[in-house]
Amino acid sequence: MTESQRKIWLQVKLYALALARFFPIQLLAHHLKRSWLFLAFWVLLFGMASGSFFKTLGIPYLFSTPEYLEKVNPLSYFIVGVVLGLFTMAFHISSYIFYSHRFPFLATLSRPLYRFSFNNSIIPVAFFFFYAYQIFQELNADGMHWPWILANIGGMFGGVVTSLTVSFSWFFSTIRSRVFEKIGERLDKTLRLVIVEEKSADKLDLEGHHRVVTYLKNFHSVRWARDTSHYAKSDLLQILQQHHSNAALFLLIVTVVMLSLGYFADQPILMIPAGASIVLLLTFYLMIVGAIYSRFKSWTFGILMGGVLIINYLSGTPYFQKDHYAFGLEYETDPAVYTISELEKLCGPQEMERDKALLISTLEKWKAKTGESKPKLILLNSSGGGLRSSLWSFSMLQRLDSETNGKFWDNCFLITGSSGGMVGTAYFRELEHRGVSASAIGEFDKQAYVNLGKDILNPIGFSLISNDLFWSLKKFQDAGSTYNYDRGWAFERQLDANTNHVFPTRWSKYEGLERSAQIPWMILSPTVINEGRRLMISNIGVSYLMRNTNEFSDVTSLEIDGVDFFRFFKNQRSDSLRTTSALRLSATFPYITPLASMPSEPRMEVIDAGARDNNGFELSLRVIYQCRDWIEENTSGVVFVQLMANEPPSDEIAGSPYQSRFDALIKPIGGVVNSFANLQGFSASEHLSFASSWVDFPMEIISFQLMTENETDIALSWHLTEREKEFIFNSAQSERIGKTIDEVNYLLGL
Repeated sequence: MTESQRKIWLQVKLYALALARFFPIQLLAHHLKRSWLFLAFWVLLFGMASGSFFKTLGIPYLFSTPEYLEKVNPLSYFIVGVVLGLFTMAFHISSYIFYSHRFPFLATLSRPLYRFSFNNSIIPVAFFFFYAYQIFQELNADGMHWPWILANIGGMFGGVVTSLTVSFSWFFSTIRSRVFEKIGERLDKTLRLVIVEEKSADKLDLEGHHRVVTYLKNFHSVRWARDTSHYAKSDLLQILQQHHSNAALFLLIVTVVMLSLGYFADQPILMIPAGASIVLLLTFYLMIVGAIYSRFKSWTFGILMGGVLIINYLSGTPYFQKDHYAFGLEYETDPAVYTISELEKLCGPQEMERDKALLISTLEKWKAKTGESKPKLILLNSSGGGLRSSLWSFSMLQRLDSETNGKFWDNCFLITGSSGGMVGTAYFRELEHRGVSASAIGEFDKQAYVNLGKDILNPIGFSLISNDLFWSLKKFQDAGSTYNYDRGWAFERQLDANTNHVFPTRWSKYEGLERSAQIPWMILSPTVINEGRRLMISNIGVSYLMRNTNEFSDVTSLEIDGVDFFRFFKNQRSDSLRTTSALRLSATFPYITPLASMPSEPRMEVIDAGARDNNGFELSLRVIYQCRDWIEENTSGVVFVQLMANEPPSDEIAGSPYQSRFDALIKPIGGVVNSFANLQGFSASEHLSFASSWVDFPMEIISFQLMTENETDIALSWHLTEREKEFIFNSAQSERIGKTIDEVNYLLGL
């Protein structure tokens, strides 16, 4: 090595050493080495903002396109920025509690917490610019102009700066100090029980200051770290811990804000964007971690795990158990007895014959309404998939109704399906019944489509942090019962508002219309998670759908695979079930909307109908089986029209699920979950194969698929971007769909 090369190498080493002893780098190294719990919060934020986490649920869009008062604008980004500022402040405070004793030179500075936070900002600043880039990418993809994009990004940064400025001003405000003096020492002592101060000055790392040579004073100024060896340890410790009670107060304020938001849950102006709600929740948990560390130090992780286990145990006890209800039902009376023997009483021979007779009577009225001697019997299957399936089903029904001059809807007898598909279909059915098909939901007037596509996830996320995590402070009355505000109620209120309150209050109000065939019959069929049975919410008796009778097996518990909701819960006021609650039960997506507990013993809990039959095909096929003789004699055949918003089946075989030992742990379960759609497809194909033995009339299956294999997937969420909504609408109007509609016209004789 030459002399010049040696000098260059020495200079590089000196620069590297200086950089290693730069305070921001020291803090980053400490976080990477020791603060995995803190970093987990940032990893979660980075993952959600980038779309790496929860993309199929649409969570990343809550950050890239946050909505406030149904608008995406600088104000909505400003609110998210404010809460991100609070989260950043919580990160700085918790980090200060963790590491201030390792850097005693901070005690020689004015405003040590501020200086610490400034040097602790590598991760937050990286996230803010990364988040700004994600916002730019999303808004640019939506076709927004640059000035508007920059205004929205500016709103986010403005919120962050405002929040941090106010937070630091509070910590160093003389006004706040005077307030504390007036309140007295009692509050201060109470707060110090939350964030515990170190008693021994021996914990100070006086040698550690030699590892820090320089620090950032501000954005453009670097200073030398002072030597602290001549300072008394007790004085240094007192200075470094002067903000511990302030940290406890910060945690208290965040908690009070979350609880108070729950009390004002019905005030739209206080309903912050769902992305902000998520960050506020993370802020609360981050402060909890900091508070626990201040007392238990290295035991923090173990204490947290123990706390989770204790909370989990207590939440299962009657006193602490938090149930979510189907609104309108009576929970104070004696619960329905949920046993096989009681279910048998609902589907005995007499009950089944009675309901079959009612089915035939309804079919006769449907036939008379069509005005044909042998009409085509249409059964509509709407697949699940959150808001995307709601919009797909609705927009497809718009076009089908328009291009068949109403004949498609006249010939439609039964509607089955799950989740959002049933929501969109129910909305179309209600509007069609009200006679607004031409003016409000025509092909070229999108207002009803726009209304249905409005965000629902925002109030759900808001309710999660303000009501569901704690005890709900807000209650409401319905059908003579009192219920708590929760995510279920937030979902229902927003759905009702988005659809301009067109639905009748009670699902039973449709009974007369369905039995007289004035509107298509609709069966909602959420899945009972206790053992997988269907809970069939139908205004026409369905005892014949409750069981599968055969001559080869007498295992009653397997024969009975469904529950007739209205009859089973007759004594629990089943006829008062709210329409929005009925739709919610069928669309209960895990974690987003809560599992509803039904008034039964043992307690019955229900989940999305798609857990068993995503598009309702199996259920509708069973209905056809029960009236097959009438269909053969009175119709020209059956047409299953399927509105499919999920990914189409692939012709390619997936690769081996086993690639590593870690994969071997998760793939046995994960592989089944990933194959869920295929499993239901195989089951439907199997049912069709057996149907060939009893179908003696023409039967067709026509599918309208939203996505093709070459198109980008749309989030499975109750929040969609404007680009996604436009894509769904345009797909419904596409030439590809038009060719399939031609098949429907041909079958209907048009």
